[in-house]
Amino acid sequence: MPDCLCRVPCAVQVILWGILMDDILEFFVCDACSNKDFNLVYNFCLRFHGVNFSDDLIYDKIVEERYQCSACKKTFTKKEVEEAMSKIRRKHKRH
Repeated sequence: MPDCLCRVPCAVQVILWGILMDDILEFFVCDACSNKDFNLVYNFCLRFHGVNFSDDLIYDKIVEERYQCSACKKTFTKKEVEEAMSKIRRKHKRH
């Protein structure tokens, strides 16, 4: 990247350089409202279960990450986001 494209702040230069280099930015968007901004939401729970060698219950701590649309509040799992991003990559893959 050249040191300076013009007399504009560095962040703007990066964007301008991306445009000059024909970069394509395609965001994961909410399929309900087309918003591209999400908040990370965590769910915490304990799963209790028995084991063969004891009458006591043991537990596993489970933390689930979900991505919530900041506009309509629809949530997506990490797997759903990764699958959508894979589709975007395949769409732009050069043959």
